Amino acid sequence: MAFKQELRELIEKHLGPDARPRDWMRVAGELHDTSYEVDDEADKKFTRKQWDEDLENIYFDR
Repeated sequence: MAFKQELRELIEKHLGPDARPRDWMRVAGELHDTSYEVDDEADKKFTRKQWDEDLENIYFDR
């Protein structure tokens, strides 16, 4: 199962069947904020050289 689908199912389970639009918006806001936290953690974990090499491999299919 794709990551996005798994995430959506977890959110639906967390919110429950009676979730309102504002509940979905709250989760969207939390996911948005969390994406920045994940980026920050990744920056701490990998060097700039590792980032460059990994991204280069994506673009040049190495």
